[in-house]
Formats: sequence, C-alpha cells, structure tokens
Amino acid sequence: MKEDRRIQKTKQALINAFGALVKQHESYHMTVKELCEKADINRSTFYLYYQDLNDFLDQLQDTVAQEVAQIINTYHHPKIPMIQNREMIFALFTYFEEKQYFMQAILSRSALRRAIIDHFCFILESKQIFQDYENEALMIHYITYGFIGIINKWLNTKKESPQEMTEITLDFFNGKFQRKEKG
Repeated sequence: MKEDRRIQKTKQALINAFGALVKQHESYHMTVKELCEKADINRSTFYLYYQDLNDFLDQLQDTVAQEVAQIINTYHHPKIPMIQNREMIFALFTYFEEKQYFMQAILSRSALRRAIIDHFCFILESKQIFQDYENEALMIHYITYGFIGIINKWLNTKKESPQEMTEITLDFFNGKFQRKEKG
C-alpha cells in the first residue's frame, strides 16, 4: 500500500532536515527536537512515524538500501560484470553524492554501515553477479567492503566528481593502480 502524500512530504522534510543538520554540525548527533524544528514539524508528528531517532535512522538506512537495490537492478546487465559496469558505478556515485550528508551519517555509525554492507552483499548474492567466480562469497565481500570504503572516503574528502570516481573505482576493481610520479 502506497503512503499518503502528506506522510511522504513529512518524512521527506525530516530527511532533508537531517541532511541539513548533519551538514551544519558535521555530525549525526542531534535530538528529535532539533530535527523537528529544522523540518518545521511537531515532535508528536515525528512520533507518529518513528519510535525515536534510532528508528528514524534505521528506516532511513532501509530506504537507502532499497534505492541502491533499485539502481543495481536498473543497470545490472548479465553480460557485463559489475566491476566493469561503468553506468552502474556512475549511477551509484551520483546517488551517493546526492545523499552525501545523510550517507556520511549512516556510514559513520558502525551498526548502520554494517547493515548497508549486509544489504549490498545480499543484493549481489541474489543477482548472482559473481556466480561464475571461484570463492563467490569472498569476492562479494571483498568488492562490497572496498566499494563502501571508497564511497566513505570520497564523501568525506569530496575532491573528485562522480565520473572521476567511477573511473578510479573501475581501475581499482580491475587491478590498475598508478604510482605517483616522483618529482
């Protein structure tokens, strides 16, 4: 059943406020009161949808996992290995750039980072993307942890564009490492 548009707008206002507060404080530590004030909603409205701030973050993480799964489903091509799928990797970097502030908050919390990693591994396992590789489970974890690590570092330094990060990631996944020129 689809949520009422008013509920969707309220939840989106909370997500936007969360992102703004994370950006402002450079931390995900905040109170429900601060979040509601920023979103311009009553705390009682917040508690209609969430038990507490942790429940809000859990649901936010579930939303991110669903959206990431949708990107993978959209760009998955059985004849192109994920580690060579430029369009998919670019779409993921673009998504993470758009969601930068709450992604930083999610990835900075070990329990939520672990849940994102578990979701990502589950998606890769269910799509059977690496079924042709020996040690499929190890390959999936290697790729997932590496990719989440790259995203986390990039979101915190943000020097490169999503397109540049796509090329760097493809190079990493395909064993192309460049040494710095000595000078």
